[in-house]
Amino acid sequence: SEGELRLAVCGPCFALTYSMPYDLPPQSFAIPLDALRQCEGTKNEPLQFERQDGAVLARWTDGGIPQQARFDTVENLDLPPLPETSIANPPSLLAALVAASETAADDTSRYALTCLRLRGDGQLAATDGRQLLIQRGFEFPWEGDVLVPASRVFGCKDVRCGEPLNIGRTEDWVTITSGPWTIQLKIEKEGRF
Repeated sequence: SEGELRLAVCGPCFALTYSMPYDLPPQSFAIPLDALRQCEGTKNEPLQFERQDGAVLARWTDGGIPQQARFDTVENLDLPPLPETSIANPPSLLAALVAASETAADDTSRYALTCLRLRGDGQLAATDGRQLLIQRGFEFPWEGDVLVPASRVFGCKDVRCGEPLNIGRTEDWVTITSGPWTIQLKIEKEGRF
């Protein structure tokens, strides 16, 4: 959008967005996530994208050697809608989400053990079927239980910015924002915890 640079990674059950002020005319494009892996250099150096005839040309430097790659664009995915209201929580909610995601099962066909349970009374719970983690003292703006997929993104060092977390929900998504980050997790409506 105008005055903002927004980078987003989307999947069927999640969306992760990083936003920052940026003074350029609005434009958008989508490339496969694997394209960013191909552009990864050995050092923290700028990466430049340029649109060219239905494709995107990426330019960067790796070890002082100029590099470039061309990627076909893919259809832009619509980001999930943002909630109309949200509630602020302390930064400790992020550490609780990290611990809960580490507790949840990695893969299971039994119940929704790969999910976190966010209860409207402020309780966060996760289990892998052998151990159970329950944490309290948070505020969630809904009643009852909401199941969302556990996510390792909560533990990423860049996401841990030490700012309060705002949490809200729509019919199908829970949205957590902190600083420039927006994490959206699709609500698991069929699973049992």
